[in-house]
This record gives sequence, C-alpha cells and structure tokens, in this order.
Amino acid sequence: MEISTTFVMFHVFKDGVNDSSRFIDYAASSIRLIYPKANVVLLTNVSLSELLLPSFVTVNLIDVDFTKLMLCRVREYKNFIERAVGQHVIFCDSDMLFLRPLGEMMVKDYDVAFALRRNKTQPINGGLYFVNLHHRDRIQRFFAQLVDTFEALLADVHYWGDQIALSKLLAPNAAKLHRSLDTIWNGVRIRYLPSRVYNNTPRPWLLRNKLFLPFAKILHFKGPRKHAIEGYRNRYITSLLGSLIRRLT
Repeated sequence: MEISTTFVMFHVFKDGVNDSSRFIDYAASSIRLIYPKANVVLLTNVSLSELLLPSFVTVNLIDVDFTKLMLCRVREYKNFIERAVGQHVIFCDSDMLFLRPLGEMMVKDYDVAFALRRNKTQPINGGLYFVNLHHRDRIQRFFAQLVDTFEALLADVHYWGDQIALSKLLAPNAAKLHRSLDTIWNGVRIRYLPSRVYNNTPRPWLLRNKLFLPFAKILHFKGPRKHAIEGYRNRYITSLLGSLIRRLT
C-alpha cells in the first residue's frame, strides 16, 4: 500500500532559504520511518541544491505570488492531483511530525479527508488533506470547486482563505470528534477526522515537558510551537522510544 502513497509539502521562502528548512527534513524523515517506500514531494520556489534535505525528497519548483500565498497553495494542490499517480496523496504542513501508521486513511472508502476541530469560523484545519485517487473525477471536481470558492473570497482573508473556503464549501459543524465521521458532498465522500489523533497540537504544558496525548498519530507545531519540533523529533522520532511508538497502531 505504501508504494502508491505520496506525501506532499508546500513550503516557500521569501528571502532565501532559512532555518525553517530543517522542519521539512524532520517531517520528511518521520514519514519515511513509517512508510519507507512512500514518495515525499516538496512544492517550493528554491532548488534542491539550496536545501539540505534527504535525497529521497523530490523538489518540484513552482511560481509563487506572495500576496496570494495560500491561494497559490490550493492551486498547486489542484495541479498536483491532475498529474498524480498512485492511490493516495497526503498534503501536509512542513511543521508536522508523523508518529505512527495512519491506519484507516490507507483504504479506499473515502475521497477526501480533513481533521475537524471545534472552531466555528474555521472548523477544518488546512494543514492536512488526505486524498484517495480511486475516483479521480470526484477529486478533480472537488479541488476545482475549492479553488473557485477561494478565488471568490475577499482579499483581507487570504492568509486563512483555504480554511474559510473549505468551511464555505463543505459547511461542516464545528466539533471535537472522538472518532471519524463520514458524509457526502456533491457526490464526493468526505471523511472528518478527530484532530486530537490526526492533527494534534500539543498544549503549552505538554510542550514544556515534551509530551503528547497518547492516541496522537500526527503532531502539528503551529505558530510559536515550532521551537519545540527538534526536541520532540529527538525524543520520539530518531530514538528507540520512537521505534516502539511506530509499532503501535
């Protein structure tokens, strides 16, 4: 199953390569420890020679309009889907660490999946898309509509535009899920996932102690939490403890 899986990160640099490039390395390496044969792709505006990344990361150069950065990201996702091969594509932020196998997401009984949270205006986090290409026509229709919805938004919401567009398009009820929830939108099978499992952002007291909730599969170090990534990576990804965690489903 892993051979047909591609993980895609979108990360661009406005003033040349900076220290955040190491986050890409950490995320990519955590993926490969779980899925050794998975493809890992970086959509970026700098060449591979400028980045100190593992050799298994494929760099796809893209053009970026920094005034419409998140719209560029959604458009690039749409373009990637149109030429993607294999069964599954997972679009993920570069400030994530993958702790253990993703289980239910490596199956064929959904089309697109998102982590759902209890946030009335932005219930879907745009940092993670699970895409099953089994019914490619449905996926292409979904991304085309998502881009159209995003393009219709006012300019002042552009940074959060993908999450607002997803909310307008799918209109999910903001919720703190304890298990996955399946629904249908325009013939597309949507799966909502519990954020605490698939997009877990450690709270401050957990960060201080380099801990995470025991059921989490993906940790997301949003905003100021990025300073903690390296400590978590050293404790849970590259260590013996990390190898034990990866054996737990």
